Amino acid sequence: MTENFFLLSSLWGVEWSYVFSLPPGIINLSVLDTTAHKGLKYGIILALAACIVEFAQSFIGTKFSAWFMTHDNIKVYIKIAIIPIFIVLSINYYRKAYRTYRDKKLNIDQDRKGRKIGSFGKGILVGILNPIAIPFFIFLAAKTEGEGLLMDTWPSIFVYVTGTTVGTFLAFLTYGLLSKIIASKLRQFRFWTDLIIASIFVVLSIQQLVMMIIKKELHF
Repeated sequence: MTENFFLLSSLWGVEWSYVFSLPPGIINLSVLDTTAHKGLKYGIILALAACIVEFAQSFIGTKFSAWFMTHDNIKVYIKIAIIPIFIVLSINYYRKAYRTYRDKKLNIDQDRKGRKIGSFGKGILVGILNPIAIPFFIFLAAKTEGEGLLMDTWPSIFVYVTGTTVGTFLAFLTYGLLSKIIASKLRQFRFWTDLIIASIFVVLSIQQLVMMIIKKELHF
Protein backbone atom coordinates (compact mmCIF):
# COMPACT_ATOMS: atom_id res chain seq x y z
CA MET A 1 0.00 0.00 0.00
CA THR A 2 2.81 2.38 0.96
CA GLU A 3 4.75 1.53 -2.21
CA ASN A 4 1.69 2.28 -4.34
CA PHE A 5 1.19 5.61 -2.57
CA PHE A 6 4.76 6.73 -3.23
CA LEU A 7 4.62 5.53 -6.84
CA LEU A 8 1.36 7.36 -7.55
CA SER A 9 2.62 10.49 -5.78
CA SER A 10 5.80 10.49 -7.84
CA LEU A 11 4.01 9.86 -11.15
CA TRP A 12 1.50 12.60 -10.35
CA GLY A 13 4.39 15.01 -9.80
CA VAL A 14 6.08 13.93 -13.03
CA GLU A 15 2.92 14.36 -15.11
CA TRP A 16 1.85 17.78 -13.84
CA SER A 17 5.36 19.22 -13.74
CA TYR A 18 6.01 18.04 -17.31
CA VAL A 19 2.83 19.67 -18.60
CA PHE A 20 3.52 22.91 -16.70
CA SER A 21 7.09 23.13 -18.02
CA LEU A 22 6.19 22.66 -21.70
CA PRO A 23 5.01 26.23 -22.50
CA PRO A 24 7.89 28.55 -23.51
CA GLY A 25 9.75 29.91 -20.52
CA ILE A 26 13.18 31.05 -19.37
CA ILE A 27 14.72 27.61 -18.92
CA ASN A 28 13.32 25.61 -21.84
CA LEU A 29 14.10 28.42 -24.29
CA SER A 30 17.65 28.50 -22.90
CA VAL A 31 17.90 24.73 -23.41
CA LEU A 32 16.67 25.13 -26.99
CA ASP A 33 19.16 27.93 -27.67
CA THR A 34 22.12 26.13 -26.07
CA THR A 35 21.40 22.85 -27.84
CA ALA A 36 21.09 24.59 -31.20
CA HIS A 37 24.38 26.46 -30.88
CA LYS A 38 26.54 24.10 -28.75
CA GLY A 39 24.97 20.63 -28.99
CA LEU A 40 22.58 18.36 -27.08
CA LYS A 41 25.21 17.46 -24.46
CA TYR A 42 25.45 21.09 -23.33
CA GLY A 43 21.69 21.52 -23.47
CA ILE A 44 21.30 18.55 -21.12
CA ILE A 45 23.97 19.93 -18.77
CA LEU A 46 22.07 23.22 -18.63
CA ALA A 47 18.78 21.39 -18.00
CA LEU A 48 20.29 19.29 -15.18
CA ALA A 49 21.77 22.38 -13.52
CA ALA A 50 18.44 24.21 -13.76
CA CYS A 51 16.70 21.17 -12.26
CA ILE A 52 18.90 21.44 -9.15
CA VAL A 53 17.35 24.87 -8.57
CA GLU A 54 13.90 23.58 -9.57
CA PHE A 55 14.22 20.80 -6.95
CA ALA A 56 14.86 23.41 -4.25
CA GLN A 57 11.98 25.57 -5.50
CA SER A 58 9.64 22.58 -5.60
CA PHE A 59 10.66 21.59 -2.08
CA ILE A 60 10.06 25.11 -0.73
CA GLY A 61 6.71 25.40 -2.51
CA THR A 62 5.64 21.96 -1.26
CA LYS A 63 6.90 22.02 2.30
CA PHE A 64 5.56 25.51 3.01
CA SER A 65 2.50 25.33 0.77
CA ALA A 66 0.05 25.89 3.64
CA TRP A 67 1.95 28.99 4.80
CA PHE A 68 2.17 30.43 1.28
CA MET A 69 -1.55 29.82 0.70
CA THR A 70 -2.34 32.15 3.62
CA HIS A 71 0.09 34.83 2.36
CA ASP A 72 -1.09 35.71 -1.14
CA ASN A 73 1.08 38.83 -1.17
CA ILE A 74 4.21 36.65 -1.44
CA LYS A 75 2.94 35.03 -4.63
CA VAL A 76 2.08 38.46 -6.05
CA TYR A 77 5.61 39.74 -5.33
CA ILE A 78 7.07 36.73 -7.15
CA LYS A 79 4.85 37.35 -10.17
CA ILE A 80 5.83 41.02 -10.23
CA ALA A 81 9.53 40.13 -9.98
CA ILE A 82 9.39 37.91 -13.07
CA ILE A 83 8.24 40.78 -15.34
CA PRO A 84 11.53 42.76 -15.31
CA ILE A 85 13.42 39.46 -15.60
CA PHE A 86 11.55 38.67 -18.81
CA ILE A 87 12.28 42.18 -20.10
CA VAL A 88 16.02 41.92 -19.32
CA LEU A 89 16.22 38.54 -21.04
CA SER A 90 14.40 39.90 -24.09
CA ILE A 91 16.89 42.78 -24.30
CA ASN A 92 19.75 40.27 -24.04
CA TYR A 93 18.41 38.20 -26.94
CA TYR A 94 17.73 41.31 -29.02
CA ARG A 95 21.37 42.25 -28.43
CA LYS A 96 22.43 38.77 -29.51
CA ALA A 97 20.35 39.11 -32.66
CA TYR A 98 21.98 42.45 -33.40
CA ARG A 99 25.48 41.02 -32.85
CA THR A 100 24.65 38.11 -35.15
CA TYR A 101 23.52 40.52 -37.85
CA ARG A 102 26.60 42.72 -37.35
CA ASP A 103 29.07 39.79 -37.32
CA LYS A 104 27.53 38.36 -40.46
CA LYS A 105 28.04 41.68 -42.21
CA LEU A 106 31.67 41.81 -41.00
CA ASN A 107 32.29 38.08 -41.75
CA ILE A 108 33.12 37.28 -38.12
CA ASP A 109 32.92 33.60 -37.14
CA GLN A 110 30.71 33.60 -34.04
CA ASP A 111 31.53 30.02 -33.08
CA ARG A 112 35.12 31.08 -32.35
CA LYS A 113 34.12 33.82 -29.96
CA GLY A 114 34.64 33.01 -26.28
CA ARG A 115 31.74 32.43 -23.90
CA LYS A 116 31.57 34.06 -20.48
CA ILE A 117 29.60 31.33 -18.74
CA GLY A 118 29.42 27.56 -19.12
CA SER A 119 26.26 25.54 -19.61
CA PHE A 120 26.13 24.38 -15.97
CA GLY A 121 26.53 27.92 -14.64
CA LYS A 122 23.96 29.20 -17.10
CA GLY A 123 21.55 26.47 -15.96
CA ILE A 124 21.90 27.53 -12.33
CA LEU A 125 21.44 31.16 -13.32
CA VAL A 126 18.29 30.70 -15.41
CA GLY A 127 16.90 28.43 -12.69
CA ILE A 128 17.33 31.21 -10.13
CA LEU A 129 15.82 33.72 -12.57
CA ASN A 130 12.69 31.57 -12.82
CA PRO A 131 10.92 32.16 -9.47
CA ILE A 132 7.53 31.89 -11.19
CA ALA A 133 7.86 28.13 -10.69
CA ILE A 134 7.32 28.52 -6.95
CA PRO A 135 3.64 29.64 -7.15
CA PHE A 136 2.96 26.66 -9.42
CA PHE A 137 4.56 24.23 -6.96
CA ILE A 138 2.54 25.81 -4.12
CA PHE A 139 -0.71 25.30 -6.04
CA LEU A 140 0.23 21.80 -7.18
CA ALA A 141 1.20 20.73 -3.65
CA ALA A 142 -2.20 21.85 -2.34
CA LYS A 143 -3.94 20.02 -5.18
CA THR A 144 -1.83 16.89 -4.67
CA GLU A 145 -2.57 16.87 -0.94
CA GLY A 146 -6.27 17.27 -1.74
CA GLU A 147 -6.03 14.20 -3.98
CA GLY A 148 -4.57 12.25 -1.05
CA LEU A 149 -1.20 11.80 -2.79
CA LEU A 150 0.93 13.94 -0.48
CA MET A 151 1.53 13.85 3.25
CA ASP A 152 3.45 16.28 5.44
CA THR A 153 6.28 13.81 6.05
CA TRP A 154 9.86 13.92 4.79
CA PRO A 155 9.67 10.67 2.75
CA SER A 156 6.41 11.71 1.08
CA ILE A 157 7.67 15.20 0.26
CA PHE A 158 11.01 13.90 -1.04
CA VAL A 159 9.42 11.31 -3.35
CA TYR A 160 6.87 13.80 -4.65
CA VAL A 161 9.41 16.60 -5.20
CA THR A 162 11.73 14.15 -6.97
CA GLY A 163 8.82 13.34 -9.28
CA THR A 164 8.20 17.02 -10.07
CA THR A 165 11.90 17.49 -10.81
CA VAL A 166 11.97 14.50 -13.16
CA GLY A 167 8.90 15.87 -14.97
CA THR A 168 10.57 19.26 -15.33
CA PHE A 169 13.75 17.69 -16.70
CA LEU A 170 11.78 15.63 -19.24
CA ALA A 171 10.10 18.82 -20.48
CA PHE A 172 13.48 20.53 -20.86
CA LEU A 173 14.81 17.41 -22.61
CA THR A 174 11.89 17.62 -25.05
CA TYR A 175 13.06 21.09 -26.04
CA GLY A 176 16.63 19.84 -26.32
CA LEU A 177 15.68 16.95 -28.61
CA LEU A 178 13.48 19.22 -30.71
CA SER A 179 16.34 21.70 -31.01
CA LYS A 180 18.75 18.90 -31.99
CA ILE A 181 16.42 17.80 -34.80
CA ILE A 182 16.29 21.29 -36.27
CA ALA A 183 19.71 22.43 -35.03
CA SER A 184 21.18 23.03 -38.47
CA LYS A 185 18.23 25.25 -39.38
CA LEU A 186 18.46 27.14 -36.08
CA ARG A 187 22.17 27.78 -36.59
CA GLN A 188 21.56 28.83 -40.15
CA PHE A 189 18.91 31.29 -39.03
CA ARG A 190 20.57 32.30 -35.73
CA PHE A 191 19.51 35.91 -36.16
CA TRP A 192 15.84 34.94 -36.46
CA THR A 193 16.13 32.40 -33.63
CA ASP A 194 17.43 35.04 -31.21
CA LEU A 195 14.86 37.53 -32.47
CA ILE A 196 11.99 35.08 -31.94
CA ILE A 197 13.18 34.10 -28.45
CA ALA A 198 13.53 37.79 -27.52
CA SER A 199 10.01 38.47 -28.79
CA ILE A 200 8.62 35.50 -26.82
CA PHE A 201 10.06 36.98 -23.61
CA VAL A 202 8.40 40.32 -24.44
CA VAL A 203 5.07 38.53 -24.96
CA LEU A 204 5.52 36.61 -21.69
CA SER A 205 6.18 39.82 -19.75
CA ILE A 206 3.10 41.48 -21.25
CA GLN A 207 1.00 38.38 -20.62
CA GLN A 208 2.15 38.25 -17.00
CA LEU A 209 1.22 41.91 -16.48
CA VAL A 210 -2.16 41.60 -18.21
CA MET A 211 -3.09 38.46 -16.25
CA MET A 212 -2.24 40.17 -12.97
CA ILE A 213 -4.40 43.15 -13.92
CA ILE A 214 -7.30 40.89 -14.96
CA LYS A 215 -7.05 38.97 -11.69
CA LYS A 216 -6.87 42.32 -9.84
CA GLU A 217 -3.56 41.38 -8.27
CA LEU A 218 -2.16 44.80 -9.19
CA HIS A 219 -3.67 48.00 -7.85
CA PHE A 220 -2.90 51.33 -9.48
